[in-house]
Amino acid sequence: MAEVMPPVVQAQVVESQKIYPGQPGQVAVPVRGNAAARRQYMANRRGGDGSGRLRQVHYLIAFGIAVPIIVLIVLLAVLLPREESGGKSDDDSGQSRHDAPGYCTASATQCLPLWTDNTINGCSSHQEYCTNCDDSFHWCCTTNNCEGENEGWCRCNAGAPTKQPASGECLTVDRTCMASWTDATFPGCAATQNACSADASGNACDHTASEPSTIPWCCLDAECEGEGSGWCYCKP
Repeated sequence: MAEVMPPVVQAQVVESQKIYPGQPGQVAVPVRGNAAARRQYMANRRGGDGSGRLRQVHYLIAFGIAVPIIVLIVLLAVLLPREESGGKSDDDSGQSRHDAPGYCTASATQCLPLWTDNTINGCSSHQEYCTNCDDSFHWCCTTNNCEGENEGWCRCNAGAPTKQPASGECLTVDRTCMASWTDATFPGCAATQNACSADASGNACDHTASEPSTIPWCCLDAECEGEGSGWCYCKP
């Protein structure tokens, strides 16, 4: 009787893997065999399904869009005209637009729309019409050289004169000169003056070469003291 042999069970070799404790989700490294498993492991190390490489591409695209936008903003900020002197912008003639021009209080002469005076601290930058750039009082240049009170510069008011005074009327107050007056404190005015007197050159009665007085004035009362109350600059 033939001896019965037990069936031979073919053993299956199970590939061992290294396990990394404390690192959940970490793919085990195949020790040997199974090339497909090793390729999958290397793919996972490089970003699995490629999402890591995709994120890098997205960053590059965003950076490429942001850089031109930033450059454009900088160029616009530099190239657009800046407004000076309180936000006023220059017009085509090179003079600044201003809604309230200034004028001299003593003569109603209009201030220059744009001027500078490098000899005065605070006034070396562009000034418009009537300003107080040196923190003293409101004044302006009326000529480019800006020299001599009531000749190249003057004390001023903002805005335009409400009306042009008529002959014999004050320039700064709504009053009228006396019909005739004298002021013995000034040699040239000791003789009788009629209303707003002026010489042939348009100067006041107290005008001299050493002490110019180019704007005519008159007395408003007998005392003739105090500008605007007893005397005023006037229209000849």
